[in-house]
Amino acid sequence: MGEQENPTRSRAAPARTETKGRMIWLGQAAKQVPTDAAVTTPSLYKKGKPRLMSARCHAHRIVGYIVARLEKAKGRYAEGTLFHYEVQEQGGQFQLNWWLDEKELQEWKELEGVYVLKTNRSRSRYPVVEVVRTYKEQTHVERRISHIKGPLAVAPAFLENPQRIAGLLAVVVWALLIMSLLERQVRRQAGGKPLFGLYPEGRPCRAPSGPTILRCFSTLCVVIFLSGRSPRRQLAQLTSLQRYLLDLLGILETDLRCYARCASP
Repeated sequence: MGEQENPTRSRAAPARTETKGRMIWLGQAAKQVPTDAAVTTPSLYKKGKPRLMSARCHAHRIVGYIVARLEKAKGRYAEGTLFHYEVQEQGGQFQLNWWLDEKELQEWKELEGVYVLKTNRSRSRYPVVEVVRTYKEQTHVERRISHIKGPLAVAPAFLENPQRIAGLLAVVVWALLIMSLLERQVRRQAGGKPLFGLYPEGRPCRAPSGPTILRCFSTLCVVIFLSGRSPRRQLAQLTSLQRYLLDLLGILETDLRCYARCASP
């Protein structure tokens, strides 16, 4: 049978960079092969002309399965719209050609990292620079909210009394305020100098956060002496990094106290 002209080839195709490859699909399994290897289905074509139509139908089903898998892979990523492909079958061999749409890729690059900010403030009082700065400062507020659920370890509580709800919220905000003040004091007193020992592998830390400072004191323990009638409690020896942080905070080591946990009634 003579080859028929494909009407779709007369259309103008976008600029592309082709990469050829071949695939063979066996049922639900797929296997990639090198581009220089031929992939055939000899069992469909060795039995002569009576099997020619069934072989073509089977080839169309394989092509449809390949296209479905390719579309599913493209749909996983937003960049999938940049890729175009075509699957060809001839004599039991399947050839996959794919390319990038250069025009769409250039538009993607121009819009990369661009987003829209909408505000009801007047341009005279709030110029573009001020609007962007205000928007960027929201990340600090969101980080403080994450500290409530993380380093402060506020567990879920079921409270019916509105006064108790307000009291719990006040305690949480006070703890968040203290941690924020610790962070600000250490950064101011450090003067931009890097601190070593806060990060793993001895990496420098120029702007330590509140959770990082508190984590440094997580290894601090209390030593209980049982000599005498009543036990005596004393903090263990501080490390050099802990002493340095206390010095930045303006806290003397002798001002540290430890207290016994109140017994439950």
